[in-house]
Amino acid sequence: MFDEEESATEFFDDFPPLQIIMFGISLVIVQFFLWGTFASFIGNIFVVNLLASAGALIVFPALLLARHPQPWRETLRLTPIAPGQWIWLVLLAVALLPPVDLLGELNVRMIPVPESHLEALSELTPRGLMGWVLAVVSLCLITPIGEELVFRGLVQQAARRGLPPIVAIGLCGLLFAVIHFQPWYIVPLALVGVALGLVFEATGSLVAPMALHAMYNAAILIRLNSNESLSDASEAPIEIEQVPLTPGDAFLAAACLVVIWLAYRRLRPAEPWPTTVADESWS
Repeated sequence: MFDEEESATEFFDDFPPLQIIMFGISLVIVQFFLWGTFASFIGNIFVVNLLASAGALIVFPALLLARHPQPWRETLRLTPIAPGQWIWLVLLAVALLPPVDLLGELNVRMIPVPESHLEALSELTPRGLMGWVLAVVSLCLITPIGEELVFRGLVQQAARRGLPPIVAIGLCGLLFAVIHFQPWYIVPLALVGVALGLVFEATGSLVAPMALHAMYNAAILIRLNSNESLSDASEAPIEIEQVPLTPGDAFLAAACLVVIWLAYRRLRPAEPWPTTVADESWS
């Protein structure tokens, strides 16, 4: 497929950016197809998600990357980050929760959560030690790795080749939100996507957004199972009560957004970005 002269080129130089972006979108569609297929004969939602995410978001991209002469670690920018940077990632994960909560509450007031989604949330309750192991592996390991590989490792890098970094981050974050097919939660998902994109841009390492994504999913999983109305699957119907919003909620969310930006500014590159025609000077 590649001759000796082509073997010296980078992965993103051999494929048009739009082609890679469309490939990433198709992988997510395949994931949803596999999800529905596995769910028809597998009762455990964590096993279903693990198989669908691993198959569509990890195995398929790995097959493509394996056919290119550039090492896949270099293509995906899987460079270790400095130990001190992990503190900022933990701070980012915690600071994301209040603004996500506020935007989520505003979002569901405009677009109510469908009952089918509430029923799915009731299944996110691990049973016993093995249940928690499956939940952690599925939601806090495989999902972050797969989604970051596709959205940041492939899509954002491809978009960055033809667009200024900040525009690529915004478009990738919006795509991340839209492709989850949850209009009742699209605004907070976009915020999460942009935050992950900023972390990738700041560090130049895919390890950083993978780690942040894993921490964020872990926090959501813990919060879901601390909510009595969701953790007790025997209660029906399940309802999400409208939470009264106060000026304090808006202030806390705004303060956390400032913390997110400051943490982003404190992250240091683990690997420099290559210069492209679309690069602009921004920080």
